[in-house]
Amino acid sequence: MVKKKRGKRFWAVVLILIMLPFIGFILKQSAKQRIADIPLVETSVIERGNLSSNVYTSGTIRAKNSISVLSDISGRIAEVNFKEGDIISEGDVVASLKTDELYYAVKEAELNLDLTKRRESTELASAKRAYEEAEESFERNSVLYSEGAVSKSQYDESRRLLLDLRDEVEKVEEVSGKQIELESLRLEKLRADLEKSKIISPAGGTLTNMQIEAGGFVTLNQPLFTVQDFNELEVLTQISEYDISSLKTGQKVLVRSQGREEAFDGRVASIAPDAKVASNGQGSETVVEVVVEITEPTDAFKPNFSAELQILTGSLDDVLLVPYEAVYTKKGGEKVVFMISDESTVSEMPIKPGLEGDLLMELIPLDGSDPEDVKVVLNPTEKLKNGMVVRVKETEEEEKQ
Repeated sequence: MVKKKRGKRFWAVVLILIMLPFIGFILKQSAKQRIADIPLVETSVIERGNLSSNVYTSGTIRAKNSISVLSDISGRIAEVNFKEGDIISEGDVVASLKTDELYYAVKEAELNLDLTKRRESTELASAKRAYEEAEESFERNSVLYSEGAVSKSQYDESRRLLLDLRDEVEKVEEVSGKQIELESLRLEKLRADLEKSKIISPAGGTLTNMQIEAGGFVTLNQPLFTVQDFNELEVLTQISEYDISSLKTGQKVLVRSQGREEAFDGRVASIAPDAKVASNGQGSETVVEVVVEITEPTDAFKPNFSAELQILTGSLDDVLLVPYEAVYTKKGGEKVVFMISDESTVSEMPIKPGLEGDLLMELIPLDGSDPEDVKVVLNPTEKLKNGMVVRVKETEEEEKQ
């Protein structure tokens, strides 16, 4: 009997020893499953620092002062005194038209004006003499009529003649004045055209877009050349309707030419009062034209170059900062971040977004707290609840430590 009991105990021990690894494996798997059920989250830390908000865009460089010169008259170019790229001053005669026909036309108009003045003067003098004679005749007939020496019909006839001749004098004076004025205007226009035959630069700068040559013919309002001041440059850009509200004149801008890291200072010079629809690679969008003045002297830019713009729309010092990925918007529109305690427990903190930077945003806790250096969950989802325990995913640096 004793041997049988010992045998049973022996086999019981053997069975237990055999089952122990299986039991351990099952317990280990169960523990792993429980751990796996705890959400694994990535985190960041609320920091305190300085923040700037920027709008990034591109534009085309152009001369701040640029004047396109058009032809005031038609004619053939006699000579061109400058070439494209030359630097000229205000008042320089860039080119001139042939003036032979204009010169003779001016002389002819001067003669016509003189002849008109003489002719009209003669006609007016004749009309005035006839009126004066009629006036003397009427005065005599008035005396004779009062004495009964002439009939009433004779008196009335002399009076009618006097009035008619007075009207004639006024008519001749009016017509004479208009004829002289017309000839004067013709002469004035021809003299102005003669003066316009000299194509004068309205400003100083560099000659560009030259479209004239000696012997060529130009027509009225034809573009001739452009004068640009390359010492003062600006950038024309278009800002989306979503970003334009953050722009103000005077804001600082960093200007870079494409392919270069060096930035030059600029400022927002003007913002168009209205918007327009512009085409882009994906369709169209509503934009507002903005002009940025390059305030730092440099020869790195040329008109028609493309420029990259970084417009500083705001800045703050010593504020709480958090990544955009840490902010969760609830169904009602409330924004929160999920902080993690030392016990890996999540606590929800309502916040108000402040200034937005490139990667970080200003964090304003609604409870007035100062959660600096506190960990927050990145990319939280609706499954994350207040008081939930989470597992924090270690960074590569933490794993190495």
